[in-house]
Amino acid sequence: MYNFNSKEVNAQSLIHLINLTQTKDIVGVELGVQYGLSLCTIAQKVENLKLIYGIDPYLPYNDYLKYAYDGHPAVSHSEEQADLYRITTQHNIKFCGQSDKIKIIEKTAKDAVDQFEDDSLDFIFIDSHNTPQDLYEEMTRWYPKIKVGGIFAGHDVHYETIKNVVDTFRNKNNILNKMSMFDSVFVWIK
Repeated sequence: MYNFNSKEVNAQSLIHLINLTQTKDIVGVELGVQYGLSLCTIAQKVENLKLIYGIDPYLPYNDYLKYAYDGHPAVSHSEEQADLYRITTQHNIKFCGQSDKIKIIEKTAKDAVDQFEDDSLDFIFIDSHNTPQDLYEEMTRWYPKIKVGGIFAGHDVHYETIKNVVDTFRNKNNILNKMSMFDSVFVWIK
């Protein structure tokens, strides 16, 4: 079994919070899996995890949000790169020793959201957006899926565009729960 506990794991800073606030039969979602590093780390390190869903369509895309909006050209991910992400994720899941706790759904976050009931998830980790509008829509669609007391989190908050979208979402939805930001991750408890 390969140990995925590394600084390159985006969701690593959530492990303690999930373990401390969620109790048993924990079910969560990661939107945007890429190589599956966060997915496998959560599966290995979260006590009482029942299942984590990884949602990623593994399609070519342009990542405008992280780069173009902060003064850099958008980064394109080709069909070949998307296929490499899929294959690497499958490999990582196979060798993480927790494959029975991981389910991949090869759909966009928009297309997968209806597979989940409102108030059914213990945590969501968002890392799949490509534009500010994509992020806002994902937050709007997925927030109702979190149970009261569940964890709502996402990656890349160190980019000003993402921080602005998160702040706008919280303001428009009158979310007053304290938000913490560390290691490029934002998080609050619903």
